[in-house]
Amino acid sequence: MVLGRANRRLDPVVARNVHRVDRLHACLAFPIADYGDALIDPLSTERSVHEIRKYVAEIAGVKLKNGKHTIPIIIGGDHSLSYPNIAGSADVYGNGNVGVIHFDAHYDAAAFMGHLITHGAWVKRLIEEGHVPGKNYLQVGLYYPGEESFDWMRKKGVTEQYYLNPKTVDDGRK
Repeated sequence: MVLGRANRRLDPVVARNVHRVDRLHACLAFPIADYGDALIDPLSTERSVHEIRKYVAEIAGVKLKNGKHTIPIIIGGDHSLSYPNIAGSADVYGNGNVGVIHFDAHYDAAAFMGHLITHGAWVKRLIEEGHVPGKNYLQVGLYYPGEESFDWMRKKGVTEQYYLNPKTVDDGRK
């Protein structure tokens, strides 16, 4: 969790109000359910990640009538919660059977001073631990993180990367 980012705790509530589950359900060819918020300790990422991972694995472990498992879709929270959300899914589907599409300007694969339970290291941890192979990881919107970061991504098999530089993108404004 990142302290100082205002109202991140309200993201799931806002998403529920904007995209009402009951209205979405009528439009989709598959059933959906709102499992509510995962319990977290707002002052301790270390305490929260284990509980969130178990919670997501519990949701992903629900079997449908056709024998398939549910697919958790997680909305809200900061990037430090990405690791337990994705690892919890991999706990059910199997390491290497999960893919990630990551929309962000930062590559989030830096182990800052050796810490891997942070908002900036979840990608590195997921790939290093084998939950998501590099070939199943797509980064969209990445600013140039430096050659060392690119080297790490290439060595891990991250082959699809899209980079946007706001100085070179023509948004049509005059």
